[in-house]
Parts: sequence; structure tokens; C-alpha cells
Amino acid sequence: MSKEKSDNKNEHLGKDQMKIILGVFVALFVVSLILNIFAFTNYNKQSGAEVDTAIVGKLNSVVVEMTGGQEATLQKSAIVSGVLKLDYLIQGQVTSLYATTDGNLIFPQGLEYSQVLLMIAQAKQQQEQDATPKDINLEGQMTIGSEDAPVTVVEFSDYGCPYCGAAEGSNEAVVNYMKSKYPDWVPFWTGVQDLIKDGKVRLVYRELPLASLHPNSPKASEGAKCAAEQELFWKFKEKMYANQDRLNKGNTDTIKEMAAEIEGIDVDAFNVCLDSGKYTQEVAADVAYAASLGISGTPTFFVNGAKADVVSVLPDIEKELAN
Repeated sequence: MSKEKSDNKNEHLGKDQMKIILGVFVALFVVSLILNIFAFTNYNKQSGAEVDTAIVGKLNSVVVEMTGGQEATLQKSAIVSGVLKLDYLIQGQVTSLYATTDGNLIFPQGLEYSQVLLMIAQAKQQQEQDATPKDINLEGQMTIGSEDAPVTVVEFSDYGCPYCGAAEGSNEAVVNYMKSKYPDWVPFWTGVQDLIKDGKVRLVYRELPLASLHPNSPKASEGAKCAAEQELFWKFKEKMYANQDRLNKGNTDTIKEMAAEIEGIDVDAFNVCLDSGKYTQEVAADVAYAASLGISGTPTFFVNGAKADVVSVLPDIEKELAN
């Protein structure tokens, strides 16, 4: 999932809560190591007899061995809520490090109980928002399948996104990873094609290039609209995902080269269209529209208006068809 990442799982609230909390701890710990700020000095200050100076020294020597870098001065050490809290002055700012009193477990940041409750409430609110069906604007978007199909799936996707490539079934590395993690998982495009042919599903594709992650994706989205002028959108889409690595390592000329390989395309007309920038603002509007729906990662799906992800989309379609 770009953002990539990827990226957005519709799982139970308990799992979401644990992921958020653990994610905060892990991210802060990694940042603290990468910044190389823990070359500690002067750990002879303490705020109470409970603090074991030998443990403080142990923590100091271990972290110094791991990192090095800018000098940090210990300002205060104390036992807070049963854990050791060390306050260091680093570049004029106080940074706290937490550890168990025996020094065997280190936490880069402490979270107050109220903060945890707030995070849980925010996660629950987000889940409720995701579960509320949305009326997605389909006007002018590329569609395949019967308008009378009982299930409409809207896909927001990015040609440079690895998980979008996996949903297409073309990014082999991510496909293999997904199958190892979810043994019953099937790429979205693989699983939905027969449902489209049978008149059970209508698929609407919306452009969501994440330029910060995949710089060539916005131009590829413009190219998709240029290809659509020649009724070759779906072939262009297939070409981009099948050559995702080539796209991500290339430039606008690479998009033109790949488009030229599509059977039946008017190469000159496509190139003129792409160079003109006629769809630049339209693609930007696509991105803004996705943001208005709270979408920040790809691929994101909506099954009859209900949000889904690359794991849940096919099971959600089956549930809708069973209703």
C-alpha cells in the first residue's frame, strides 16, 4: 500500500488500537536512533534515592555504543509511575528517555493514559467514518461493467504504488508477500474480472497519484486520460502496472515509450496530448477529491460506498453479492 504506502485496513478496533500504539513506540524509537542524539554525558544528577545510578550508567553506555553523535547532558533522573525517567538536554531542548528500573527495557517516549484514550477514541471515530457508506462521484470516470450490476466498486489507485501493482496482479514481489501473509488472498483484478463479465460488478477507476512517493505517477495519470481519448484506457492501465519498475525509474519520455507499445495507439496524438498538459489540472482535482473523502493511501476501494482495502475488497464484494 504507497502512501506507500500502504499503506488502511478494515480490521477490528482492537487490532487498530494496538497497531497505532505500538507504531508510535516503534517510530519514536527508530527516530531517536537515526538522529544519533544519545551520546550521553554527566549522568550524576538524580532526583531521589530510588534511582539506581548504576542502572543509569548502564543505559548510558549501551546507547552510546549504539549511536554516538551529538552530546546530551542528563538533567534529571527519577522514578515516575514505576519506570525510570531520564531527562536529557539536547541542543537546548529537553528529551526524555524511559526504561524499566532494571534497565532491561528501554522506551523512547512515555504516553500518558489520557493520550492513549484519545488515540483509541480517534481510531474508533475513523473506523466509524470508514464504515459509513459514501456517495462517490463517478461522473467522467473510467468504468467497466454493467450499470445494472448489483455491486459498484470504485478504485482509487496510483500507477507507481507497489500495493496497487499487487492489486493488479503484476507486482510479483508484493503479490508473493501478500500471499505469504494472507494465504487466501487473491489480487483484486484477478478476482474481479469474471464478476465484471458476469454482470455482477461494475468497476470505476479513479486516478490518485501520490507525487511525494511516486514522482512519475501524476504524468502517468495524465497519460491515462490521453489514452482514454483513443478508447485505450484499460490497455494503458495494464501497460503501466505491468511495467511499474520501469515507470518509477523513468520519466515522461518513458511513459511515451510504453504508450507507443500499446497496439492501435496513435503515438503522435498521444504525445501531443501528454506534452500539452491539458489534463494536469484535472489530475490535481482528482487528488483533491480523494483527500476530501479522507483517502490518503492507495489502493483504496469503495464497495457500494463502503471503504475497503487491498485485503478486504474481494471478501466485501462477496458479502454484498450474498445480501
